[in-house]
Amino acid sequence: KILSILMSNPDPLGVLERAASEGPNALESLSMDSSIAQKLAEYAKRIVKVKEYSGKLEFQLQTSKKGGANLIRDALIELENFLNSKNVKNRVYVVAAPRYACEIVSEKPKSINTLLKEIPVKLKDIAARLGLKLTLDST
Repeated sequence: KILSILMSNPDPLGVLERAASEGPNALESLSMDSSIAQKLAEYAKRIVKVKEYSGKLEFQLQTSKKGGANLIRDALIELENFLNSKNVKNRVYVVAAPRYACEIVSEKPKSINTLLKEIPVKLKDIAARLGLKLTLDST
C-alpha cells in the first residue's frame, strides 16, 4: 500500500526527501495512516540524505568601553538568538578576538542567501545599540 501511495505521486523521491527533513507531517497530504507515516518518515531519515547548503560570515567586534567583553558576548548571543529564530542550523564563535564568525546551514539555498544579506544588517543594529565597533570581513 505504501509503495502504491508513493508511486501515485508525480515525485515519489521528493516525498521521501520531505519526509526525511520535515517528518511525518509531510506525508499527511497523501492520506496515509499516521502510524505508517511515522514509520516511513523514520525510515526516510535513515536512507535519504537531504542536501544542505551553508554560508559563513566573518566579522570583527571591538570596544574600549568598560565591561566590553560582556557587551561583545551579549552581541554574539543576540546574533545567535536571531539565527535560531530563522530555523537554520547555526554556529556563532570566536575565531581569534576580535574576530568572530557565524556559520549557517539550511536545506534551502534561498534561506542562506537571504540570511547572508540580513546578518550584516542585524550586526550593524546590534553593534550600534551596544556601542561596539563592527567591521565586516570581505570573503
